[in-house]
Amino acid sequence: MAIYKVLIIDDAFFIRNLIKKAIAKKPVTKNTFEVAGEAQDGRAGIDLCEKLKPDIITVDFNIPTINGLDFAKYLKELHPEIPIIMISCMFGIKWGLGVSLTYGIIQMLISFAEVCSLLEKCAFSICERLHGSIFSI
Repeated sequence: MAIYKVLIIDDAFFIRNLIKKAIAKKPVTKNTFEVAGEAQDGRAGIDLCEKLKPDIITVDFNIPTINGLDFAKYLKELHPEIPIIMISCMFGIKWGLGVSLTYGIIQMLISFAEVCSLLEKCAFSICERLHGSIFSI
C-alpha cells in the first residue's frame, strides 16, 4: 500500500477542513492519503513544500502573498514531478485547460465531491512515473 502526503494551501479554514474531511472519508484502497500540512498563503505553502516534500498539493487560486497560479509556476520550476490540484470556482473551462497545460496543474477543481477521485488520479500518475507501470494501484 502506498501512502501519499498531501499539502493543502488555502486561506479559508473551512475549505481546508472540507479537503481534510474528504481525505479522511476516502474508502480504503491500495492508495492512502494523509494530510502532511496546511498553509494559509502561497509563501507559507512554498516553505512547507520544501520542508515536507509532499506527493500532491491542493492550492486555491485566490490566496494571499503568492496566488495559486504564481505558486504553480514557481513549483513547476523546482518540482515538476509534484501534481497540483487547483481549487477554485473562478475559472472558465477553456481558461482552466490552458493553465493546466502551461503550468502543470492537473485539474481545476470546482466540486469537493471530486477530491478523492483526483487524489487517486495523482497517485496513479506518481506510480506510473516512479515504476513505469500501474502495478501498485
